[in-house]
Amino acid sequence: MAFWRSTPRIAPDTNYLDLVPERAVAAEDAEDGRIRVLMPRYRDPLFGRILQPRLRGDRRFIRVTLEARGSWVWRQVDGERTVGAIARAFREAHPDEDEPIEERVCRFVAAMVANGFLRV
Repeated sequence: MAFWRSTPRIAPDTNYLDLVPERAVAAEDAEDGRIRVLMPRYRDPLFGRILQPRLRGDRRFIRVTLEARGSWVWRQVDGERTVGAIARAFREAHPDEDEPIEERVCRFVAAMVANGFLRV
């Protein structure tokens, strides 16, 4: 791994429910109502500056389609709401879910931060 491509780190003792995530990449709506996240194909400083602008159309981005729950959470991320508030809103919108919602939303946000889709 190159020195400029380090993954964002969150301290292990951080309470994820208090973090405020914000979007780091663009997204579009897919045909089936889910979210398709657009990750630039080249993110490092050298290739990102030289090659990324020269790519055409579909080749500029890697498209990652989120599942239905992830799409719902993505729509709630606005840079102002905490992860805890998003988890509470998810529980209100989906009362029939019997999984631990807070843990699932925290894991989703951690995965999105690790992959560079969200910032905290």
